[in-house]
Amino acid sequence: MAKWNEFSNNGRDRPLWQSLSLYLSIRAELKTIIILTSSSNSPILQVDMSMVEYHVLRRERMKKMSRRAAAIWSLVLLLSTQWLFGSPATVEASSTVVSSYKVSPGVDYRQERVRINGSNQKTNVLDVNLENSFTKLAVNTPIPFSQTKTTSQQARERTVDGHRVVGAVNATFFDMSDPNRLPFSIISENDRVVNYGTVSSGRDHYRSEPIAFGVRSNGKATVDHYDIRSSVSYNGHSLPITNMNYIRSNNDLLLFTPMMTNGRTGTNEFGVEVIVRGASKDMKNLQFGDRVTGTVERVRGYGDSGNAQIPEDGFVLSGHGRQNIDLLTSMKPGDTVEVSVDIDDKWKGAQFMLGSGPQLVRNGQVHITMNESNWRASQRVARTAVAVDRTGTKVQMITVEKMTLREFAEYLVSLGVDRALNLDGGGSTTMVARQHGQTYATLANVPSAGSERRVSATLQAISTAPASAPARLRMDSIQAPVAVGSTVELKSHFAMDEYYNTVPYRESDLTFTVTNGVGEVNGKTFRATSAGEGRIQARINGQSVGSIEVKVVNSFDRLAITPSKLTIGTGEQHRFTADAIRTNGTNPIFDSSLVNWRVEGGIGTITPNGRFTAGNEKGTGAIVATYGNMETRVPVTVLSTNQFRDVPNDHWAYDSLLFLKDRGILRGYADGTVKPGQPLTRSQSASMLVREFDLQANEFQSPNFKDVPSGFHAYHDIRAISGVGFMTGRSDSTFDPNGYLTRGQMATILVRAYGLEAPLPEKPTFTDVEVDHWAYEAIETLAYHGIASGYQDGRFGPSDSVSRAHFSVFLDRSITKLVK
Repeated sequence: MAKWNEFSNNGRDRPLWQSLSLYLSIRAELKTIIILTSSSNSPILQVDMSMVEYHVLRRERMKKMSRRAAAIWSLVLLLSTQWLFGSPATVEASSTVVSSYKVSPGVDYRQERVRINGSNQKTNVLDVNLENSFTKLAVNTPIPFSQTKTTSQQARERTVDGHRVVGAVNATFFDMSDPNRLPFSIISENDRVVNYGTVSSGRDHYRSEPIAFGVRSNGKATVDHYDIRSSVSYNGHSLPITNMNYIRSNNDLLLFTPMMTNGRTGTNEFGVEVIVRGASKDMKNLQFGDRVTGTVERVRGYGDSGNAQIPEDGFVLSGHGRQNIDLLTSMKPGDTVEVSVDIDDKWKGAQFMLGSGPQLVRNGQVHITMNESNWRASQRVARTAVAVDRTGTKVQMITVEKMTLREFAEYLVSLGVDRALNLDGGGSTTMVARQHGQTYATLANVPSAGSERRVSATLQAISTAPASAPARLRMDSIQAPVAVGSTVELKSHFAMDEYYNTVPYRESDLTFTVTNGVGEVNGKTFRATSAGEGRIQARINGQSVGSIEVKVVNSFDRLAITPSKLTIGTGEQHRFTADAIRTNGTNPIFDSSLVNWRVEGGIGTITPNGRFTAGNEKGTGAIVATYGNMETRVPVTVLSTNQFRDVPNDHWAYDSLLFLKDRGILRGYADGTVKPGQPLTRSQSASMLVREFDLQANEFQSPNFKDVPSGFHAYHDIRAISGVGFMTGRSDSTFDPNGYLTRGQMATILVRAYGLEAPLPEKPTFTDVEVDHWAYEAIETLAYHGIASGYQDGRFGPSDSVSRAHFSVFLDRSITKLVK
């Protein structure tokens, strides 16, 4: 999300808006808004309405626009608001927990699904219990302070033994237009001023009131207003300090310390700056309650160059406006000046403070401290917040996918929070949490930009618990019953101590025991020995680290063997496996080695573990598998090993292709392939049938097909197949030898070749073959004899091409069923 503060002109003290004559250009379909300068007619701001990141014109500027321009601008704002944001929606009362787990003893993570504007979206919540002695919160800024890093990077860098960042969210808004991306709001740690912060003018901005989240000196968290009381004192006069290490604007009195990123004030000549050295305290560690004195070294008057160098042992006072300039110009080199920095008592001594805005919830009710009609509030975007309960001991860090501020506040109220503060959102919205088995916290949400954005600060949940002995072992559960005699390999992944820290362990220190006498464990292999229910308990160095359930059965409904049918070449091997099948319930884990295997028909040998080796002669037989009183038979055909290279043993048409090849009907290509998926041509089908029926071309006269010359590679086969009448040509005296054979043509050819007859059904068998179809009788006859069936949707597809594999299967069935 864009971070807009009051518009500043790179340190200039005169608002840019007063020097521009603005024109409004409205593009068609209200998709783009452009603001132009009158001098160059070039845009200073072009807004893609789909991104909705623009700076709203001030009310004063609207008054100066012509009535027509003002009316157009108002219309644009009205229509764009309705188009972009739609009608208001509320959070439905119910939400569903999608997943949850304990991150550390005092931190829990959960993901919820909540209904927003008629659609489900996911929210992420980190529950932090500050009453847990090993749990605390902290605000983190990268080192050096001018850097920005992702939330997960900041969590990783701050994780060490005894200080593990187990969860975190992005924190306050920061200036994306500034190369240093410094945060806008106050940040302090144990009274040390990390960032002085500022408050936006007007309620159209998020930080319209000085509000912060923090943990006070009593260890209780809160969301509350704050009041910084800082001043400069000289020669009996005192003036309030407006800000520290920030951009000087109209009537500001700023304090610049060596904490300033580039070591300079960054100001222009329209002000006065006093360089002070010999500070009585290190200004890089300024704390609330400090009163620091120093000696004036130099006074740079109004009209000087500005951008003063900040001394390492001192500070710079920079002022604009008559009152501030009068005080600063009265100072002389060698004079003593005092700076005091303080905050209201309720925040004095706080463990940390993190400013942001707006406040969303107060006293358990929706309480939004900004203008809700502003687009920043009504836009549905990803958002982040921190919330506390009434006791100040329970803190929640929350991210949501896409909500308005009101929807977000209503959702927070539904969680039962007492107070809540909005943090940075949009593309910055990020939550990380330490998952089980991890050392570092990782992404828990999906950033709206697709990846993590680098941010200036994060709010972190810390576990200070020490690493200890393994207390939990993550193991895979056994999902199915185990048949008596069968084995299961136990798989363990990681161990955690009692504080959910991932800790190492040695496999040699891991042992298992089994309850209720249902089995035994050797190493990490469980073997079922007796029917019943028990638990496999794991121990590391004798200490219990968890268990998993196991159920052992000694009966099931049938024994299934894979494969259920086998065609194999002479001398080849194939491994049979056995599975226990239950008609009702989950099939048990079953070890094939428990099966007794034998071979019938003298076609080869089989080992006790089910590996079959075919003999050297072709033949048929069976593999017989027995377990107890159960027996399963698998038919086996041993053929020549001269199989096609592109037809593996598990090909669906393997048996038919190998059968026809061994019979001499099907010939492959020169490279040893048969290309089973390619469509079969009419000439190829003619050649296969000629070989099957051993037809001789010289017994028949030439058909004189115009497209089959005597030099054609299948001329003799076409002559024979047409002579016997199995295949005929077309009415134009062509045969179409290279055309693909259709399923309708195949049915007609096979019926003719095998002289098939069958009674016709009372109504058509297939939805796409009516009684008046030219191949109706042939297709019904083929279906009657079980040689070819239709598709699952009830069609036969008479015009579909037949692949080489399909024709081989149909021909195999014809030979097997019809040839005596």
